[in-house]
Amino acid sequence: MAIDFAKADARIPFVTFLLPPSRRHLRGFQRLGARFVAEVEHEGAGFLKYRLDTA
Repeated sequence: MAIDFAKADARIPFVTFLLPPSRRHLRGFQRLGARFVAEVEHEGAGFLKYRLDTA
């Protein structure tokens, strides 16, 4: 529902997901069109950053 909202609003060019590195099943994000950006750190914890363009 949130992704549909972002796609309908031209002011939101993309949605970012931060996922724990222990997450192994990422095909759902890839089917949506999300692409891997980088491994990032937030408050001392590591995450996998994915971006989904909504435009």
